[in-house]
This record gives sequence, C-alpha cells and structure tokens, in this order.
Amino acid sequence: MGQDITTTRDQQIIGLDAIDQGLARYAEMSQGAFSPNTLRAIASDTRIFQTWCIATQRSYIPATSDAVAAFIDDMGQTKKPATVARYVASIDHLHRALDLLPPGGGNAARLALRRLRREKGTRQDQAKALRWTTISKALDRMGDDLIDLRDAALLCLAYDTFARASELIAFNVGDIQQDIDGATAFIRASKTDQEGEGDDRFIAPSTYARIAAWVRAARLEKTDPLFIPLGFAAKNDRLATGDISAIIARRCGDRYSAHSTRVGAAQDALSAGATTGAIQQAGGWKSERMVLRYGGRIRAKESAAAMLAQVQGR
Repeated sequence: MGQDITTTRDQQIIGLDAIDQGLARYAEMSQGAFSPNTLRAIASDTRIFQTWCIATQRSYIPATSDAVAAFIDDMGQTKKPATVARYVASIDHLHRALDLLPPGGGNAARLALRRLRREKGTRQDQAKALRWTTISKALDRMGDDLIDLRDAALLCLAYDTFARASELIAFNVGDIQQDIDGATAFIRASKTDQEGEGDDRFIAPSTYARIAAWVRAARLEKTDPLFIPLGFAAKNDRLATGDISAIIARRCGDRYSAHSTRVGAAQDALSAGATTGAIQQAGGWKSERMVLRYGGRIRAKESAAAMLAQVQGR
C-alpha cells in the first residue's frame, strides 16, 4: 500500500502512490512543453538510474546527491562524460517533476561530474565529415529510378540546410518553397528551437531541381512527408532518423552517418571563406563553439604556423 509524501530530518520519503500521482499530474501539465525525443531520452536515462539504484540498494526517488555521485563514478567507467551528464540532467528533471530538490545540484554530485570531466575530458567523438566532393561522386553513380531520385534529393538537402536527421524526416513537401529570390526549406522545429519559431534554410538551384524531380516521380502532394519509405516492407508514412544514417552510409560509405553532412557542410563553408557566425546561422547552432570544433583541422592548416612553414618551404 502506498504512502503519502512525508518529511524526515534527512530526506522526503515518498510512497509509490504519491510518485505515480505526482508524475501523472506533471505529464498533464507539461503536455506539449517538450519534444518527443526529449521525453524518450529522459525516460530511458531514468530507467538506467532506477536499475542501478535497485542493484545497489539505494533510494531512487528521492535520490541523494551522494547516491548520484556514486552513480556518476560507476557510469563514468564505461560511459563518456557527456552521456553521464545527460543522465544526471534527466534525474534532476524527474525530481523537479515531483517538486523535489534535484540531487545533481548537490556538492557530491557536482564534484563527481567535474572529476569525471577532468579525468576523461569533454571532447566528444566527431562524425566523419561528408564533404561535397564525396557527395558529388555519389550523385554521379545514381540514376533516375525512384529510390535514386529520393536519395539524391535527401543528400543534397541535408548538405544545403545543415539539417539534423530529425529535421530531415520532419520535412513536408510544402516546406520546400521557391520564388524569384531562390529556394528555401522551412524547418518548423529543431533541437535548438524547442519553441517552434521555425527557420528558413537556403537551397541551391540544383538541389531544388532534384527535390522537384523526386516529388514529381513519387507523385507527392504538398501535405505529404517529403521523404517516404520505399518498397513492399515500408510501413510508416515517412522515414525514421535511423533510415537517414543508413541511406548516407549506403550511398557514401560506412564511415558516414546522418550527422556527417552537417560536419562536412560546415568544413566546406569554412574553406570557402565563410565566417563562423555565418555558418552558425546557416546550421542553426546556438553558439560558434561547435562550428569552431568542426573546423578545427581546417583552421590549423590555415594557421600562422602553416603559413610560416609554406614561406620557409617546409
């Protein structure tokens, strides 16, 4: 039988009924406030923490800062700091949903996360850059059958718009527009635009032509998803995020994934002389930090040291 929320000297003790009621109330209040991807990540992360708490015989809700610190130490043995930090953020989110103090804000948890970052560093693995020279070669190998038209349009649109996989699969035909000033793609919502203000992205004339050819061949209407599954096994009305990586890997090589066009476009733009601020705007980044990271090798090759070596003939 469940208990109500009661307070002891050390912490709040919460019964199962109170947890269920609190989470149900929060789910109702927060409807539409978070993207489906965010909610799935929180649910997955908190299940990992719950499993760990059961195995180590610790309180799941509420969790203490000491317990979260121990969780960080354990997870840090096999997980990257960024992943562990996301776990902690999800645990804190769950506690805030029940109007409880987030344990990740306590000294023990904060210092454990800081220690992990110092030990392992915060640099994440970077997707292999898929630059235009490689995309162009892939396009040359494609014909005019339905799947080739779709994949060619997808590759070019991903590159032009710097779009993430989740943004690519969300496009409807009507989001692609052309007027006397050129063509654009409208991204309704993104990872960095949770409020859904939307963002117009540039499309090259050749990309628009490929999209138009695909839409005509597939007989798609304005309200239809732009990129649909093909073949007898297709069950959904639009591609899934995993399908984007699979298509890119099949067309360009196993080294590449859905994020590769984003990295490659940023590097090509830097090489073409675009400013980091302009690239940030084109790709919908919140800051220049990721642009600088993606272009690190290019900037190194164009640095004062590189110029000096060239002048010296070395």
